[in-house]
Amino acid sequence: IKKRWGELRDFFKNDPLGQRLVALGNDLTAICQKLQLKIREVLKKYVKNLVEEKDDDSK
Repeated sequence: IKKRWGELRDFFKNDPLGQRLVALGNDLTAICQKLQLKIREVLKKYVKNLVEEKDDDSK
C-alpha cells in the first residue's frame, strides 16, 4: 500500500499531467470558495429582506 501511495504522490509531483491535475484542482477549489461566498451574500440579503417585510407587515 505504501508503494502505491508513493507512486501516486510521485505522479502528482513529477508528472506533467499530474501537475496539471493539481493545478486544475486548486483552481476548482478557489472557484468553489468564491461561489460559496456569493451564495452566502445572496442568502443574507434575501433573509434580511424577508425579515424587513415581516416587520413592515406587523406594523
